[in-house]
Amino acid sequence: MANGESLTIDGNGSVRWQAINVQDDVSKGEMAPHGQTGRRTKGVDKLHGDYFRVEIKVPDVWTAQFVAQFAGAAGKQAGDTIVIYLPIREIDKQIDVHWTPGLQPPGGGLTGS
Repeated sequence: MANGESLTIDGNGSVRWQAINVQDDVSKGEMAPHGQTGRRTKGVDKLHGDYFRVEIKVPDVWTAQFVAQFAGAAGKQAGDTIVIYLPIREIDKQIDVHWTPGLQPPGGGLTGS
């Protein structure tokens, strides 16, 4: 994990999720009931970078259809939304999102901003 700050969604068992933040601004955090059986959890990270790195494991079923969805992302414009469907599998870290100071994508950093 990048400096311990990440969000992981696992399909192992049921859908399990975990968020780890090592620089939490506790005064801006919240956990409250949501509906009949849920809860909403949110917070603010004091230490962050310019990018998220998103890792998605290619599923062992529906593989070709899953990969084909990324072709549909070509040509999207700023502000558009990309939707990807991923079958829930019983594996750890099926989706893993990291953020950390200094995290840069291959090929360089922010341009045009």
